[in-house]
Amino acid sequence: MSAVVAGIALALALVAHARARRAAVAAGPVLRLFAIALVIAWALWRVAALPAAGGWRTTGFALALLAALVAWWAAMTLIAVGWRGRDLAPRILTIGIALLLLGSGRSPRTVAAVAFTGMLAWRWRDTLPTTRRFQIGVLWLALAIVTLWVRPFPRVATGAVTGLPLALARAASALTLACGLHALFGSLALFRAWVRDPSLGIRAVARRLALSHVLVGLVPLLLLSGLWISTTVLGALNERAIVGARVVAEQGRWFERVLAAALERPDQAAARLAGVAGIPGATRLGTRVWWRHDGRLERIAGAPVADESHLGTWLDSLRLLPRSGVLQLGDSLFLAAAARAPADSGAGAILAAPLPPVLRVLADSVARARLGAWNYALIQRGTGVTGADEERPDSAAIESLGRAISRANPGESRAQREARIHRALDALRRTPAGRDTTPGRAANSPRTSIVAEGDTLGVPGNGAAFLLEGHALALGLHWNGQVWRGARYMVTASEDPGSLILGLVRDTRSNVLGIIPLLMLGFFTLLALLVLAWDLAMVTGMGRSIAEAVGALRTATQRLGAGDLSHRIEVRGDDDLWQVAGAFNRAAAELEQARAAERERQRREDELEVARRIQTRLLPSEPPDVAGLEVAGHYDPALEVGGDYYDHLVLDPRRVLLVIADVSGKSVPAALIMSGFRAALVSQDLARAQPLELAARLNDFLHQSLESGKFVTAFLAVLDGGDGSLTYVNAGHNPPLLLRADGRAEWLREGGTILGILPGGVYEQGRTRLENGDVLVLYTDGVTEGARVGGEQWGEERTLETVRRLASESCARIADELARAVRAFEGTAGATDDVTLVVARRRPV
Repeated sequence: MSAVVAGIALALALVAHARARRAAVAAGPVLRLFAIALVIAWALWRVAALPAAGGWRTTGFALALLAALVAWWAAMTLIAVGWRGRDLAPRILTIGIALLLLGSGRSPRTVAAVAFTGMLAWRWRDTLPTTRRFQIGVLWLALAIVTLWVRPFPRVATGAVTGLPLALARAASALTLACGLHALFGSLALFRAWVRDPSLGIRAVARRLALSHVLVGLVPLLLLSGLWISTTVLGALNERAIVGARVVAEQGRWFERVLAAALERPDQAAARLAGVAGIPGATRLGTRVWWRHDGRLERIAGAPVADESHLGTWLDSLRLLPRSGVLQLGDSLFLAAAARAPADSGAGAILAAPLPPVLRVLADSVARARLGAWNYALIQRGTGVTGADEERPDSAAIESLGRAISRANPGESRAQREARIHRALDALRRTPAGRDTTPGRAANSPRTSIVAEGDTLGVPGNGAAFLLEGHALALGLHWNGQVWRGARYMVTASEDPGSLILGLVRDTRSNVLGIIPLLMLGFFTLLALLVLAWDLAMVTGMGRSIAEAVGALRTATQRLGAGDLSHRIEVRGDDDLWQVAGAFNRAAAELEQARAAERERQRREDELEVARRIQTRLLPSEPPDVAGLEVAGHYDPALEVGGDYYDHLVLDPRRVLLVIADVSGKSVPAALIMSGFRAALVSQDLARAQPLELAARLNDFLHQSLESGKFVTAFLAVLDGGDGSLTYVNAGHNPPLLLRADGRAEWLREGGTILGILPGGVYEQGRTRLENGDVLVLYTDGVTEGARVGGEQWGEERTLETVRRLASESCARIADELARAVRAFEGTAGATDDVTLVVARRRPV
């Protein structure tokens, strides 16, 4: 049956991993299934193990195994979440070895320990939010406590469980324990993942802070309380064990004195020894007495005991062996003493009482502690008797049980031997009065248990009870089959921790001074509670301040997100959070200023855009149509608007007025002056005016209109397309370039001062003639003064070279390429001034 269960469990593990590879696993339902199935498996196992289970036991263990397999399937599904290729081989190998051990009938504890090493995977926790990690961690810790601590390693309590029920019980126990171990370490992994999240899954900072301080204050308090309880209980029990060992030793020495007194008169020794054995108390305990005289050992009281024929050797070795202590005879333990007659006659006597009844009697003198003793050698051999019988079982029943364990009948199966042991155990649990002391029925259950071939049967305590008992050593001896050897036996003292602690209060009735430790305990408890209360009060105030600051910051950010930059936080403290609030106020004020500046900038940009559109409309939109001439212009402002101006105004079908001007300054003020200059220009009678007259009139107008320091440079020229004549005035402007068809260059400089500086300015008018193919280039200082990084300017030479290179191109192409060359020359230095060009060429009519 165990092999079948192992095969099913291995198949479930493989199927779970294959299923996890094909599709994502939702951890929530699997976690609920794991918890429910594990609790059901544990509960069914406990119920089926009760003595009253009877014929229902097989069904109960089968149902427990089914629930354990469901929990196993859920555990395999969980550990398969996110598994990688390198995980499968060692994991399945380890689980497979554990299941092989299960199939071979190994101990459930061994199977669970090996299987657990292949279940160390909790990647599914990364799919859960932080709060769920904590909740599931608490649940799994409770599951681990139930399945491992309350009943660490379940065993059948009573009755002869063999065959199929035993196989079902072992398989269910192994799987339940493996899942319990997985839950225990899984809870630790979940708690570790929970604390690694700084938020602890709690959005409210105040609550998070309160929780952290509660944990910091309460957990150490609980740990200290547990430490005090454990040290108090273990200290008291250890002291009782030491007292018990001393009492056992003292009782043995009392046996020595009794024997020595009986042997003082050799002629009366037999009668005195018989009198000792006849004491009612000694008879009830099943005391044995041996007397050696005339070279032979005679038992004069009590029932026969295994290996009693070797007791004479003990008498011969009293100088080397203990005279009293715990004595092992066969599989029974006695409290015994030996003594020799004063004369060197070889006479001697041995007094031995069965240890469990003696311990029960002695326990009444050691504060009602339950005492037990066993021999290390017996445990090492795998067979031994341990005992502390609260109900004073019959010593014959104890001996019967020991013989049942030690006897090996030829052809007897293991199941038959275990059934025989259980029958002897049932007899042991019944008192001489016939009262049944089965656990659950008697107030104080027997503490006797038998360890046989690695399986513990009978009425044991918890597997962890050894760690909760007091221990001491008692001296004795045992027969190893050849000689007597000294031995050390462990004496244990155990009692319910609650009763032991409550005994502190009960003892004050008879011991008034016993209230002193209670007062000290109460004082330190009150002090710890006060410290915890102060800590929580500090945390409450701190949390309130933090909550107020966080709430103010949250409200402020919401108002800021809604566009309300005028909101300010009322700063109520001087800690980091309120400093952040102050920084928020400053940032909000700066944002408000920035928004005002942005609005002002946008307003200015809008105004500049309007000015740009107006300026664009003031410039010519297309070249003039004059017979014998090709004219083109180009305007590239450094900013949105500029102070440069160019125009080509048709005077009649043969003549055109070419104008280019540069206003001092930049941007909007220069553009306004430029617009005034154009208005003054177009208001003249251009058809009959000459450049000389226009320059004088414009100078007077600008001098009267401009503020001091403002001026305009201009070049005015009338070009006749019929004969190519050019009449011009250069009013302080950059001299235009006249490139002849044969490559010669002329610079037109005749004119006068800049416009608007002095009233009544005097100008000279220059004259020249353009032949067919000659190119005239008018430009502003943005062309020749364009500078690259380092300050080097474009200059007139580069202007001449570029025009010569482009002389065969159209006027529009010459203007565009020249402007592009200047901007490329400036490069990363950027545009420093407006670039304005007018290019004219005479062509055949």
